[in-house]
Formats: sequence, structure tokens, C-alpha cells
Amino acid sequence: MAATACSDSTAPQKPTNGGGNANNGGGGNGGGTGASGTYTLRAIDRKSLPYEIHHGPFFDAAHTHFYNQLIVKITKGAIELGPLGDCAVWLDYTLNEDGQVSTKHIETDGSWKMVGNLVTVYVNNTATAQFTVQNGQVVENADVIPDGTMHEYTFQK
Repeated sequence: MAATACSDSTAPQKPTNGGGNANNGGGGNGGGTGASGTYTLRAIDRKSLPYEIHHGPFFDAAHTHFYNQLIVKITKGAIELGPLGDCAVWLDYTLNEDGQVSTKHIETDGSWKMVGNLVTVYVNNTATAQFTVQNGQVVENADVIPDGTMHEYTFQK
């Protein structure tokens, strides 16, 4: 999701790597396809939530700040594909920055189009993510910190 919380660069980012698996039908432009609906985050790296995506030192380059201990734990999330082509992608997470604990919510709104089994998400008319939908499931690999570590995010309709 787009960074909107904490110290921006330590906030999880919207998944942007398109490597997904999946298809539950229809081509077309978002609206009216079998792919529309809410896909709830069920697992990360095939483990149930909550799930730590980072635990250790971290350098926040945007704010030139080094965290001796940064812990990011994803607690909830979803991809919402509206029948008229609108979409939202969001994550809830807890953040521990050197002992300062907070709970955050980040969300990105945009639009989506589907061609074949490939969904492309647009934010401000720019393609920001691609994934496929299969049997009501989206599996997307992404580095949402970003700390250089890819994780597999599984969303289920």
C-alpha cells in the first residue's frame, strides 16, 4: 500500500510486483467480471496472520534514521475490486520502532481493469500493480517495507 503512516519509508508499501497466480473468469474492464469482490488477506508466506514481515535493524533512507530494532507485523488486509472498476488495497499492521509501538492502517484507492486473467490496478492513471485471480484467490509476491525481502501474500474471496 502507499506509505501514509509512520516515517513513510518504514510503512509498508502497496504491493507492486506483479508475480501472482490466478483467474476466476471473465476478461473486460473491471466492471461486471467474475473477479470483482473483496479478497481478504489470509496468509503471508503460507503462514496465518498476524505475520512479521520485518524484525531487525533498518535504515530509513528518506529520513536518514537508523532503527536498531524495527518490527513490522501485518494483522489484516484486503483487495477490493468494485464491479464498476473502482478498487482499494489496504493493510493494517503494528509497528515497533525501537520500542515505540503503534498500530497503523494504510490504503490506496484507484481503478482496475482485467484482460484475460490479468488484473492491473491503476492509481492516478498509472499502473501500480498486476496480479491474476484464480478460483477466488490472489497470490502476489511483494516487498512492502521495502527492505529487499519478497513475501508471498495470499488473498481469498
